[in-house]
Amino acid sequence: MKRIILIVIILLACGISQASVSPEILSATKYASKRTGIPEWLILSIAHVESGFNPYAVNVAGKSYQPKTKEEAYAIIRNAASAGKSFDVGVMQVNSFWFKKFNIPYHYGLDLQNSFVMGAEILREEILRNGNNWLSVGYYHSKNVNLAVKYFQKIKYQSENYNLR
Repeated sequence: MKRIILIVIILLACGISQASVSPEILSATKYASKRTGIPEWLILSIAHVESGFNPYAVNVAGKSYQPKTKEEAYAIIRNAASAGKSFDVGVMQVNSFWFKKFNIPYHYGLDLQNSFVMGAEILREEILRNGNNWLSVGYYHSKNVNLAVKYFQKIKYQSENYNLR
């Protein structure tokens, strides 16, 4: 009986996680998946871990911010950029490095669809470079192997909630 109750709780928890994803997030994820070939479940898992699905999430030098508006987020980004700090932007927490590398304005990352596409493109590049494996997923977060392993374990665990295969 205890085992059945535990299974029901686990199934409900998975259902709650999927139900909490907005139609806008699902639509943007589907678009990014079609454009890059990265599975929707993997994109959703990364977004969940990175930002909790907050399109305005910003992380500046390791400190997380959860602004409620695009304007608040952009003010944080402007301050970080003018101070020369590294920062991550949007639902996929794309690092400022990528915006500079491709000459993309930072506010671009505050748009759901843009953030999902950028993140999925970065992940696709890691997979092309390192193979279709969990370590490539870890390299999305860090090139340090130990940090990459810890990261992909979080993503792998979270992927159980979004397994749309």
